[in-house]
Amino acid sequence: MIIRKIVLWCIALISLVIWFFPRSTDKFEKTMPKLKTVADANLTQGDLLHIKNGKTVISEVSKQSGINPVVKILPAGTRLRLISRRAMSGFKVELESGEIGYLNYFDIDELRNMVAKKEVSVYKEEKTINKIGKLDPGNKGRLIDKRNNSGTLVLKLEDGKQVFVGSNSGMGWEDSLKIDDLPVDDQSSSQGICIAKNRLDNEFVGSEYSVFKNKLPLPNAYVKFEGDSARAYYNNVFVFIDNRIKKDLTVNFKNGIAQSYLLGKRESGTFFGSFPFSNFVANLTWPSIISQQFTYHHETYLDQLRGGAWYAFILSLFVSLVVMVLIFSIPYYLTFPFYYLFMRIKKLNNNTVTLLCLGLMYILFYLWFLTFFIHFDSKQPLIYFIICIGLAVWYTIIIRGRIAYHRCPNCHTVYTASSEGTNFLGSRKIITKVTNNVYTGSSETSDTITHHYEKRSHDEVKIEHTYADKRKCQSCGYQWTVTRKETS
Repeated sequence: MIIRKIVLWCIALISLVIWFFPRSTDKFEKTMPKLKTVADANLTQGDLLHIKNGKTVISEVSKQSGINPVVKILPAGTRLRLISRRAMSGFKVELESGEIGYLNYFDIDELRNMVAKKEVSVYKEEKTINKIGKLDPGNKGRLIDKRNNSGTLVLKLEDGKQVFVGSNSGMGWEDSLKIDDLPVDDQSSSQGICIAKNRLDNEFVGSEYSVFKNKLPLPNAYVKFEGDSARAYYNNVFVFIDNRIKKDLTVNFKNGIAQSYLLGKRESGTFFGSFPFSNFVANLTWPSIISQQFTYHHETYLDQLRGGAWYAFILSLFVSLVVMVLIFSIPYYLTFPFYYLFMRIKKLNNNTVTLLCLGLMYILFYLWFLTFFIHFDSKQPLIYFIICIGLAVWYTIIIRGRIAYHRCPNCHTVYTASSEGTNFLGSRKIITKVTNNVYTGSSETSDTITHHYEKRSHDEVKIEHTYADKRKCQSCGYQWTVTRKETS
């Protein structure tokens, strides 16, 4: 029993190390190389898209300002750094001035240096019909144009020859830029943070943009307008107000100071957001060491596993499961000191100790669920609710069993009971009707094969055995039994 516990705790500890701790080189630094732009690159605000009912929808902000508006024309050589990749050819970038917007690889000088990652066919014209040869892996060229709606790329090779290649040709960027390691700027991503409206009013309004950068994820776009005005658009910062979560936060700046903000019409969480203590949880401020673990900011050993072979990927799923159970079990661990305290208060009978332990644990699980729903991932409340309820029921069985076996009902002494044997109390049959789809054959027409299934039911019989484990207190001599059931 002790060896099994040691093994389980070792697995949990290793999983936490793999999930939490970054590798020797921080991915946040590796994947944001400083680059320079080509002449007259257009920094755009971005479409600010989100996914709704499986369709791509333009947000209210974009409807007001136009789709992909140009907010600044960048001269050649403007320094910038990549933040994330929006699509195959779109990138979220940050200028040295702090402005954030979107460019494509035609606007970024280094990204025009292409290299063949595999054998690539080249064509005489943009329709990619007349093939004139191929490029071997490693051949390099300079991207000079993109033609027609199919996205044919125009390359100038190292020998000066101009060729056409398909957009899905396997051409890539120089490996030294680490572009493929950039996180994807997914507008439907659940990652982000949620803050209460009064915290937004008290802590952020009237503050400099640097405060927003330090305490919130980077905006989807930060645009400087004419004069001293600026505006920041946040798709991944949600505001908890009136028992619901509002999305699409827009902050207006004047002379670098936040003056006001607007909230979009999109909202969620109207059901779980109306639960008791939701506003209390929404106003909690978590330490950065906790909140930072729920945003993509560094490459961990788990990231390396996910990008490995299939067996490494399976291992990463196992590690993720272990970490998830550990994180959602925190309310149980917080209950543990009180469990040991209540167990040793001899004035409390066993039923009272059980109620106190379980009551505290369920309250903590409830607050933990609200914490995840409001602060960390507002898109999965039902899943988190089910996980918390499931773990709470599991730990209820554990706590009740420990109290029943190890606390004397008479003198309330703890961990002095010995086992005095087991009595078999009897068995009973449990009959459950099970329905399955049974394959009955196929029929074939001229162009279709139809497989036929039939629902069939049968009784599944299980035997439930009941035992009475006899316990004896070594302190007062009191004997009692604990009923236990096993199913076979």
